[in-house]
Amino acid sequence: EYFKKYGSSVLWSYAPKSDASIIIILFLIAGSAFTYYAQKNKWQTIANHLVRAATEDLSPREGGSTESMEIRDKALVILAERKKEAETNRSSKDDNGEKKKKEKGQRLTPKEKREKEWDELRPICIELVNEIDDFGAGFRKPTWRDLLVVRMVKWPYYLSTSIIWW
Repeated sequence: EYFKKYGSSVLWSYAPKSDASIIIILFLIAGSAFTYYAQKNKWQTIANHLVRAATEDLSPREGGSTESMEIRDKALVILAERKKEAETNRSSKDDNGEKKKKEKGQRLTPKEKREKEWDELRPICIELVNEIDDFGAGFRKPTWRDLLVVRMVKWPYYLSTSIIWW
């Protein structure tokens, strides 16, 4: 009678048991995705800083580095070559063989000139920085070797070599 009055509303329903191997596989996939993303994020942070330093011509005192100075020098050379090619492709004569009049542009302030130069240099600097795979100190582009699953497969080897070495 007590069960009918007070306990009948409590019905137990058990969830189906889940397969442990599927759970482990899902955790390994999630861990591998996280390690890949974390490594990519570390590399991208350094790459963005290097692009900014190269584009804005930051000195080492302002946050630049020798790498950013080298990238800026290369980017300036590439930009000069591209401008030269654009000049040779664009002739000063139109279809009739007459010379075109030079169009007068707006005068730019020094700040606007600098920003225009930065906008021209940024894509070239990004190309040059993307060619760099390793900045040192663990800041490298992620590869399949950096995945958690691959590292876990290598653990027994590293553990056994360290035990043998001791």
